[in-house]
Amino acid sequence: MNIDEFVAVSGKPGLFRMVNNKSNGMVVENLDNGKVSFASLRKHNFNPIASIGIYVTTEEDTLNLKDVFIKMLEGIDKNPVPGSKASNDELTAYLAKVLPEYDKERVYPSDIKKLVKWFTFLNDKKLLSLEEEETDEKVKKKMAALDKKDATKKVTASKSAGKASGKKGASKVSAVKKSGK
Repeated sequence: MNIDEFVAVSGKPGLFRMVNNKSNGMVVENLDNGKVSFASLRKHNFNPIASIGIYVTTEEDTLNLKDVFIKMLEGIDKNPVPGSKASNDELTAYLAKVLPEYDKERVYPSDIKKLVKWFTFLNDKKLLSLEEEETDEKVKKKMAALDKKDATKKVTASKSAGKASGKKGASKVSAVKKSGK
């Protein structure tokens, strides 16, 4: 499960995927309809859902949303997820079953509704899974292999372009002379 690229944008409903980061805002893709739009920093706040946590009564004080989603996925057969329109009592009872250590004083029913809504949405879109993420080393190896393939393609393409133009691969460099007075 990789929720690092998903963000919640204030003033816009739903969840978004970061497409590009700009100095004055962010280009985001709506996960619901796939539309890509620009969200200005002046008007919106961006909250990566990987940085959001739920208050717990353990020493850690918060539990990452990713870990909460994993617990929800693991218990989905025993404890079906209530709809986001469920009553506050149903939502708090559900979260107490899935995450008994959540802080009942600091986690409000509106927080649980948003949690359930996001979980249901991401699960329905098949963006959540219990499979382990690839380790950084595996990702780096894959990226290095792809970079090597791209480098070989570029060298091969430049050699074939040089042959097609009749040049031997030497590039012409022009120099600008300064007039000395």
